[in-house]
Amino acid sequence: MSTTTATPRLAPAGARQRAEVARTFFAILGRDLFVTGRELPTFLAQVILQPLFMVFVFGKVLTDLGFARAGFAELLLPGIIALTVAVTGLQGTALPLVIDFSFTKEIEDRLLAPLPVGFVALEKILFGTLRALIAGAIMFPIGRLVLGTLPFQASRTWLLIAFLLLGAVMGSGLGMTLGTLVQPSQISIVFALVLTPLLFTGVHPIPVAVTVEPPVVPGAHAREPADLRERGRARLDGAPGAAHARLDRGHRADLCHGRAGRGWRHGVHAPCDRLDRLGAGLVDKRNRTCGRYGLLLESKNAVIYGGGGAIGAAVARAFAREGAKVHLAGRTLERLEAVAGTIRSAGGVASTARVDALDERAVDEHADAVAADAGGIDISFNLISHGDVQGTPLAEMRLEDFERPVVTAVRTMFLTSRAAARHMIRQGSGVILAFGGDGDPPPGYHLGGLQVAFSAMEALRRNLASELGPHGIRVLTLRTGGVPETLPEGFDGRQAIVNDIEGNTMLKRAATLDDVGNVAAFAASDHARTMTATALNISCGAIVD
Repeated sequence: MSTTTATPRLAPAGARQRAEVARTFFAILGRDLFVTGRELPTFLAQVILQPLFMVFVFGKVLTDLGFARAGFAELLLPGIIALTVAVTGLQGTALPLVIDFSFTKEIEDRLLAPLPVGFVALEKILFGTLRALIAGAIMFPIGRLVLGTLPFQASRTWLLIAFLLLGAVMGSGLGMTLGTLVQPSQISIVFALVLTPLLFTGVHPIPVAVTVEPPVVPGAHAREPADLRERGRARLDGAPGAAHARLDRGHRADLCHGRAGRGWRHGVHAPCDRLDRLGAGLVDKRNRTCGRYGLLLESKNAVIYGGGGAIGAAVARAFAREGAKVHLAGRTLERLEAVAGTIRSAGGVASTARVDALDERAVDEHADAVAADAGGIDISFNLISHGDVQGTPLAEMRLEDFERPVVTAVRTMFLTSRAAARHMIRQGSGVILAFGGDGDPPPGYHLGGLQVAFSAMEALRRNLASELGPHGIRVLTLRTGGVPETLPEGFDGRQAIVNDIEGNTMLKRAATLDDVGNVAAFAASDHARTMTATALNISCGAIVD
């Protein structure tokens, strides 16, 4: 009887060697990360101070003072983050190598480890890359804290991560090259030669000015209206063609004791006489001082339902002019694109989407998409038409004609407000606007269900304001006595209606589309931060509160 003795199976020499190399590699990497954690305050001070002050000075202080154009901070922050990643990777690799090669001679200990020389270099690059990514990640909350916004789209997070990783590896690889090729005594000179151009070309901290002569609006040279004092404020952007003047939205000029116009083009201060040629016609020759003010809605995201209509388009143009990113929603994409095209040609930002405001799923999905892509929803304004029938006495009106505007108004206001409120609650702020307002039915008119719809909207507005107020969300209504410009040209009896609307006002004139847009921009801005649960009366005295 023979017996056999089992011999333990040994791993092949190659496998054991690879396992030993891996253990050594990660042991050295872990040791370097541990030292970084132990010296975390020093590391944070090293990587944060310079980009923090760049963001604060160039992105916050100079922008608030008006020396940098609107939106410059949104261009600056991504560049500073990229610069932080690249420079941290470079310094985190090159400087330790210089120390290792000089007086500490630590490089000799690393080379004595059971690790190929190439892996020693790879560990240095990987360590520098990790430090760079940590530094870049820290800059995101710092940018949000200083600037109040992060100009990144959630749908492109993968692209952001890819570029951050690429910048970190690039910086670490450059640091490895400099750390091994340059003599320790010369490293300070090389850093000056490398970091200086990288600092001023990798992220440009100076708003570049592009000088372009503004177009001349025919017949719009300076002339002072006789009723200027009675009108109080005359607006440059109300002049013909001024909406297409492509002025830089980051600045305004305060002319002649409060007459607002735009005197800045692409970041360049335009002389006041140039404003005359843009259609102001309102410049006081005795006072030609141009001041600078921020935009009312800078970096706000505004969703406008019914943005292709007359009132929706006017509000969209006003919002875009004041710096908002406008998201137009409606059922007719062609009309939305026409409005968006006008805004873009004037230098604004606008997107369009076909959305039926009566469709619950469509409204929710569109709001979610806007919030995900733009980073939130700051303003929601429902301006869709209600399909009302006027001119028929209630006693003779069909049920479907009466209830259509009531159901449409209440359902769309509820759906659009709810969709926006869900995102506004998370961010702790927002403005929901409605258009209409209740009141006594005007004698001699047969408005069908329209006035009932307005009253129902006001009841809903009060409820929304009450429930959403604790979350920092304001809810307001804009109320007019009629806007004659919304009546189509050639409409039978149009002039008689216009005369009646204007005749019933105290000021003997009616609100214009520009008036609606300007008041809406004010109501949505922080200047109206104390206003909620009320209606803004812009009826020129037709409605008495």
